[in-house]
This record gives sequence, C-alpha cells and structure tokens, in this order.
Amino acid sequence: MGNKKDHDDAVFALQVARYVLLSSGRQGKAYYATAAYSLVEVPVPGLHAQCGGMLAVDKHWRLYYDPDSLSAYLKNPPALAGAIEHELHHLLRD
Repeated sequence: MGNKKDHDDAVFALQVARYVLLSSGRQGKAYYATAAYSLVEVPVPGLHAQCGGMLAVDKHWRLYYDPDSLSAYLKNPPALAGAIEHELHHLLRD
C-alpha cells in the first residue's frame, strides 16, 4: 500500500460514495442501504494492476478495493458510488 494517507483517503472515499449512492439525489436508492452497509471492505494494494478494476466483490460480501486507485475518487464521489452500485448488482443478482 502506498501509505496510511492513501488508505485513510480510500476509506473516506468509500464512506462518501455510500452516502451518495443512498441519497435521494440518486433517485432514492435507499433500498440499497442494507446491501451497501453489509459490504466488508478489504484493501488490496495493486488490485487495479491485477484485475484491471478498482473494486471487486466475492460471494461472502467482501468489497476488495485498491487504496491507491480509490484516493483519486475523493473529487468524484458519484463515479465511485456508481462503481459500488455495479458491484452490488453482482451480489444481488446471484
């Protein structure tokens, strides 16, 4: 992992993105609340290089993220919220 600041920035970015996902400004996605807050965050440095994505989930509701990639999303929470929504669809459709 790059450093503690990258990790802290990534965790903050995920928190903000969850809020954006669930806010009424995103067409009332409140029904995602239980699912969004059930995700267990697991930092995986280098995830983006390994799989080409910044996020991934597994059947155990773990949300894998690359701290170095996510820190860039501090300035664009709606984009990260969309990525989390995409990952939730993988879990909710199975």
